[in-house]
Amino acid sequence: MSQIKQKYSNVIFFGDSQTDIGNVPTSSVCRKENEYRLLTSLCYVPISNPVDNKKLKIYQVPGTVEEQFRFNYPDIQYYSQFQHHPPLLNNFERKSSSIGWAHYFIENAVNAGLITEHNLYNWSYAMEYGLEKRQSNMNYSWVSALSNKKCHRLDFWIDSTPFLEPESTTEQILKRQKSFRDNPSDFDKLIKLAVPASGRQVELFKEDLKNSKIEVDDRTLYIIWTGANDTALAFSQTFKLKSFLKNNIFRAVKSVIPDEIAGDNKSSVLNSLIQSYAKPKHIIVVSQYNVGMIPGMMKKFNLKKRWQKKIFTYLTGLLINTFNRKIKKRISILQSKHAELSIEFINIKDVIDKLTAKNGPFYEKFGIAFIDENMSRIEKGQGVDAEGYMYWDSEHLASSGQQVIANEVLKHIQNYMDKSNN
Repeated sequence: MSQIKQKYSNVIFFGDSQTDIGNVPTSSVCRKENEYRLLTSLCYVPISNPVDNKKLKIYQVPGTVEEQFRFNYPDIQYYSQFQHHPPLLNNFERKSSSIGWAHYFIENAVNAGLITEHNLYNWSYAMEYGLEKRQSNMNYSWVSALSNKKCHRLDFWIDSTPFLEPESTTEQILKRQKSFRDNPSDFDKLIKLAVPASGRQVELFKEDLKNSKIEVDDRTLYIIWTGANDTALAFSQTFKLKSFLKNNIFRAVKSVIPDEIAGDNKSSVLNSLIQSYAKPKHIIVVSQYNVGMIPGMMKKFNLKKRWQKKIFTYLTGLLINTFNRKIKKRISILQSKHAELSIEFINIKDVIDKLTAKNGPFYEKFGIAFIDENMSRIEKGQGVDAEGYMYWDSEHLASSGQQVIANEVLKHIQNYMDKSNN
């Protein structure tokens, strides 16, 4: 590998529950009852299984055997100083914490000499306590975030009540967040959170930049990973007859969602960032993997036999291929108009498909939620090894999956820098 000539000064994340590290607060409830499913999913944020990194010092990225893909676990005690302290879990002291892919990425990128700053703040914590350094790594992602420029309720996908909160101010967003943080078992306060969609997250960033709450420069790296909730919502609406003609999944993945994320219009997530005062030079957009693989989708369609799951995920995979292709095309259009910056598209679907295929590390646990099989330890706040599992709960990645995503982003950056240096 050629010598890296450039370090990124800091990293800014935008996205949804796969990237959120605490903007939606950790709940104090972990139970099996259906009505507590949302609370249970949030008993660890980042939404993933607890990891006892005092015992597990080193991990091998799933699907790899080379020494270069063996990494030290991030020091969660270090990163915990940049987010709110989690509450007791079912009245038990938490002995372990979850680790998000953003943590894995920052840790490994710093060790590889790609990034200068080692911290990682969640936005709500930074707004309450400020930043030790103005030029810090910041995570604006929120659980359940869509990809438009509005705010919405956390429960938009399970509740028939109006879910949009378009007029929510920054103060109102933070006030509702604190209300649930102060009452972490209150389901009503949870579902009434005003969740900023990814486009709105960019607006919050621009507001922070204007008010000098954060600093960026031409070596700041921006990472956008959004669209999963939009596609999941489109899937559910497709099977409602009244919604099908207007909002079917085919139209959603071909144009509606790609336009919201990377369209050549003022309101798209990507273009709004490009046109901002930040004048970004380095942007990464992460693709979607096959949402048909998630345990929640398998359960929704009562898919129990492996052949049923394979047929279903093959069909949903075709739709996600179309979605990713349309996103990439729109990125190419924007890139052609902005030669002064670099927009990299990382397709993680192919590697996830490979890891879940026969002989892959996740094949045996395909479509199975880790939390369902390990509840006795999890509800007591104890760390558990998630080897072999792709998913923590019905929708979110277990630690093994988090490691895969972080590694794919890291590899892409290293390969890009290699090409730039040669």
